[in-house]
Order: sequence, then structure tokens, then C-alpha cells
Amino acid sequence: MSAQLRHRHGAPTDTRLVYDLWMSPAINHWLGFDPLSLDAFAELWENLSRDGQLWVASDDDGVCGTYWLRRFGHRRAHAVYLGYLAVDPKRQRSGIGRAILSHVVDQVAKEGCRRLEAMVAADNEPALSLFQALGFSVEGRFAGYFRRAGADQDVDELPLALALPTSDLTASATVRGGIGLVNRTNATHYTWGNGCDGWHLVRNRELSVIAEQMPPGTSEQRHRHARSRQFFYVLEGTLAIEVEGTSHRIPAAAGLEVPPGAVHQVFNDSTAPAQFLVTSQPPGRHDRIVEDGQTKQPDPVAVNATAANDLNR
Repeated sequence: MSAQLRHRHGAPTDTRLVYDLWMSPAINHWLGFDPLSLDAFAELWENLSRDGQLWVASDDDGVCGTYWLRRFGHRRAHAVYLGYLAVDPKRQRSGIGRAILSHVVDQVAKEGCRRLEAMVAADNEPALSLFQALGFSVEGRFAGYFRRAGADQDVDELPLALALPTSDLTASATVRGGIGLVNRTNATHYTWGNGCDGWHLVRNRELSVIAEQMPPGTSEQRHRHARSRQFFYVLEGTLAIEVEGTSHRIPAAAGLEVPPGAVHQVFNDSTAPAQFLVTSQPPGRHDRIVEDGQTKQPDPVAVNATAANDLNR
């Protein structure tokens, strides 16, 4: 490893790079799908972006690995699933895989995750050894779980999990009835859209305050709220908000109020990331109505936090 790893969200411009990595025989053999065409992979990429967040790790020598995180909601809000952990075959056995996994463990623990999950093929001994070295336990065995193309035998799959302690900051705030320092380190984090992030700074029945970050070229779905009044305040960069057909450009240290019932859509059409606060009163999580008039309600069984732009504000 030439230097400390840098982690960033995968972008559409990374599609070919990740495709080449995941289609290499040394990597694809362990993934959950057989070799794909580039067009088929583009569809897979879209599904992964919708259901979770793909991350790319790099150092001074370039991109060296990937991983994918899926967050859940409701009774599974404490858990995160880790998949597609892959290291460039030319860079394997150099500590990169362990560095990536250690980073993931640290980051999700800071977000308040109490359980990190993964699945490993029973014949993938190097991956199993890596996970177990960092404290993961095998929680069972799915017999005959999959069969690789051209093989004549099924392969078992092993579910793994790591129990994480609650952070001191989160615990102290809870003990004091919610009074405590809140920042991006200890706030509940979620991802949405194509590489956008959000952090719940305040989240109760009366008020929602969210810090959000949108990369260049991203946008949310056009919608309105039946009861919630919202205020968008830009911290860094420039944000564009269309409200009832009128476009507004909001620079840093400025904001815009969106009243209940107003159809609106947020864009970052600039060349730099935009960071901003969204205040909603009451919280708009359950009264969001998309442009076609269909209310977006959370799925009580299988909601996940990457639908966050529909479910979190």
C-alpha cells in the first residue's frame, strides 16, 4: 500500500473501471454473478446505486478496491450490510483488503451501527480469514446456495456478522434525554440518489434537521409535502431549487423556505459539492407526495435507507 487509502462514492464515470475490476477472473469468481456484458453491468450498477452505496478506495497508485454498503430501516435500522468487497488482483496480499474492511467497521460504528453483516462463499478461504481476523463470526450456513457458470456442484454461502458497541457520544446523549453534542460523526447517516449523503441532526415527532451533501450533477425527485414546512440553508457551494416552476439559485450563507403543498425539486447543477441544512416542521418523512400524486410511504418490511430521499425528509 503506497499511502493511506482514500474513500469516495462510486460515480457513473467509474462504471468501466469497476466493470474491468469485477470481471477479472480473480475477482468475478467470488462475486454473486457470472461474467456480464458492459450493458448488463450498467443495469447492475444502477440497481446497486438504488439499493445501496458503492464506494471506491484508492491510494497514490490509483483505484485499488471497492465495496458496497446497504443500510436498512425500521427494526433493522441498527444493521448495515457489506458486499462487493474487492481488491485489484495486482494489489492483493498487500494489506489493502484489511485496510478497507477496518475503515468500514470504524465508519459504520461512528454512525451508530450495532451490527455489520456480510456473506462469503464457503470456498473463499482468504475472505473468510480476513473477516474472522477482524472479529466477524459465522452465523450459519446456506447449503447449496449458488452454482457458478460451467460448474457441476453447488456452493454453500456463509452469513457473517460483527457486533459493534454503541458509541460513547450516542450513549451519553441518550442518557441525558437527547441533550448532547451532535455532529456528522455521531449522527445517523444515510445515503440517497447517486452518491448523496444525509445526517439526521435532530429527528423527533415535532422537528427534523438534516445535514445533506449533494455531488455535482445530482438531483432529487420532484415532490411536495402535505403538512411539512421546510427551510433549506446552504453551508457550502451553490444549490438550485425549483419551486412551483420558478428556479432559485442559493449561494452559501443563504436559504429558501418551501411552504406545505409547494411542488419543488433540489438540484446541484454546479461543478462543486453542495452542503446544506434541511429543517422540516413537522418532519416530512410520512407526508411526501411525488409529482404524479402518489404518496411515498415506507415499506414496513423491506425499507432501506438508500431510499432516503423519499423517506427521510
